[in-house]
Amino acid sequence: MPTQLNFMLSTCQLIASMPSLADRYVQFVSDSKAAVSWVNGEDFGNLNLVELIYDVRLHLFNLKGLSIAFRPRGSNSVTDSLAKPGSSQVGDGLSRGMFKLAACLHCFFCFFLFWVVFKVSCFCLLCVFVLFCPGFLFLCWVWVHFCFCIIHLFGCCCGFLPFQ
Repeated sequence: MPTQLNFMLSTCQLIASMPSLADRYVQFVSDSKAAVSWVNGEDFGNLNLVELIYDVRLHLFNLKGLSIAFRPRGSNSVTDSLAKPGSSQVGDGLSRGMFKLAACLHCFFCFFLFWVVFKVSCFCLLCVFVLFCPGFLFLCWVWVHFCFCIIHLFGCCCGFLPFQ
């Protein structure tokens, strides 16, 4: 649903930025009945998306010739045939896989960085505990960050994180 609303907002912004279209009647359609009813004021939307909905409504109010209409899926075979390859599971799975890979690489980098910092901080461990300098706080931060990186790494690789 946020994708539909983001599309509507970016389309409104594009039309508003083009003076040649700002005074003409422009209608674009969406197959999301809920999103169309939210931005047209026929229904109340998700509370998490209120700001996005009101941004689209503001553009609809300022651009008098602009309207958003609902068309069910399958009502326009040409646009449906163009949209299907872009939203197929193969493409979606590929982008999710790349995001998962990037998250895992980030975790491995954090793990490697931890070991470098850990080796350096172990060298100074006696000085840290004897003098109780701010290095002790840094060492604690490194350990906490390491624990979060390990949790993140296993969550990412095992598929438990919500963003995958």
